[in-house]
Amino acid sequence: MRKRGNSRAYLLRRLRKEHRDFAAALDRGEFKSVRAAAIAAGIVKEPCRFDRLGKAWAKASEEEKIQFLSQISESGILELGFHIQPITKQVLRHLSPDDQLRVILADERRALASTAFSNGDAKR
Repeated sequence: MRKRGNSRAYLLRRLRKEHRDFAAALDRGEFKSVRAAAIAAGIVKEPCRFDRLGKAWAKASEEEKIQFLSQISESGILELGFHIQPITKQVLRHLSPDDQLRVILADERRALASTAFSNGDAKR
């Protein structure tokens, strides 16, 4: 089994073994830390903004989630006519199966409501 980790010692061993040029640059002081050199070498993958948002959302309390959604609603972003793109597999893969189903069903309901409204079938 291959060893994995993110400790300074582990990253330094990997740099010295697999990425000698980055290890040499680290020794010359071209990087602020072992982690910075490991990121530059491609050993450590930094999470994208979407992944960080997902983690922050998961850690947020119900009160914080409600506050955030209220701020978005009050800001007018949802009323400015921005078209919400169809849900992609890339987005869904970050969700649990239950949440995936909820998102797909909500997307379907939104599409049906939009179609009904544009056809003049909306309830008044």
